Amino acid sequence: MDDDIDECQDSRVYAVDLAYRTRLGNPEFYGDPEVALVDCLHRKNLVLQNYTMNQYRKEYDSYMNDTSGGMPEDWFSFDFNDSAALSCLAANKSPLIQPRLEIWKPLG
Repeated sequence: MDDDIDECQDSRVYAVDLAYRTRLGNPEFYGDPEVALVDCLHRKNLVLQNYTMNQYRKEYDSYMNDTSGGMPEDWFSFDFNDSAALSCLAANKSPLIQPRLEIWKPLG
């Protein structure tokens, strides 16, 4: 049964998940996930219209080079507690969502 479940996931579920994520977070099919993320933030009105890729990359670099252990919400122009922002991050497989996933431990 486990082999059948794995086969089903490999052949069906992953393809559907990828298509869903792409449609949700990157409907324009940008090749660069950062461009797709910024576009998603714009489409959902989570950043000002003058928010650019350069600004995102500066914020991202500052966050990644931070040694104080700060959370992403301290560095970026968008609200990390907004479910729409989290959707954009998850749909575009942003590494910024990883600290949030590590904190979430529903079973203890």
